Amino acid sequence: MAGTFLGLPFLKDYIPKDSNMIIYPLVGLNLAVFGLWHIRLNNYPYQRKLAQIFLLQKNFNIFKLKQLVFSAFSHREFWHLGCNMLCLISFSAPLISLIGNVGYLSLYFNSLMLSSLLSVLYPNLLKTLFKRVSSTSFTPSLGASGALFGVFGTFAYMFPNAHLSLFFIPLPFGAWEIFLGSMGFNLMGVLLRVGSFDFLAHLGGSIMGVLYGMYFQDIINKRRMARKNKEVSIFDIFK
Repeated sequence: MAGTFLGLPFLKDYIPKDSNMIIYPLVGLNLAVFGLWHIRLNNYPYQRKLAQIFLLQKNFNIFKLKQLVFSAFSHREFWHLGCNMLCLISFSAPLISLIGNVGYLSLYFNSLMLSSLLSVLYPNLLKTLFKRVSSTSFTPSLGASGALFGVFGTFAYMFPNAHLSLFFIPLPFGAWEIFLGSMGFNLMGVLLRVGSFDFLAHLGGSIMGVLYGMYFQDIINKRRMARKNKEVSIFDIFK
């Protein structure tokens, strides 16, 4: 994660400035992996090979480091892919206009890394401490949700009063309030261990999103202050 944060700025001259050149390749990667899952559904060796790459395994015996990243571009169900890509397209453009493409990519990849790491480490930590853990805690996971909660977290922090819609139905709260509600929902999911969602991955992405939001907002505030200090009133010449 530190490598992504520190290394990407050195590549800024090679990263396209157009936000669409960032957003739609990410969408394309997710679509491509979705297609891979569905082109040979009945071929067991092929599906097993995909699972070794594009599923995040929680069992250390079959876990591979590449799964931390590749699983975040993987979807098997169309509704899962559709919801995530809709969120990706909706939140990314206004955020990129504020933090830039380099900042956005750093946010995206570090959010998915933290979400994947927590998703793997948490059940293994519980197993070590309490010896007995529900087998569902080790269910493999996939999807871009961890990265997207990071994007949403930064968006909500920097545009707290933005009005959002759920499938074109306007929501009565600002973006920050909705984000806090989502964090509470995911925290309850972790504590109660209900449902099939990877709530801890969502929380990991959310935490990274808030940290990036604080970081970028601090930079913006400092730049505004620097510009303000450079402004000289006509009356200053009489001081």
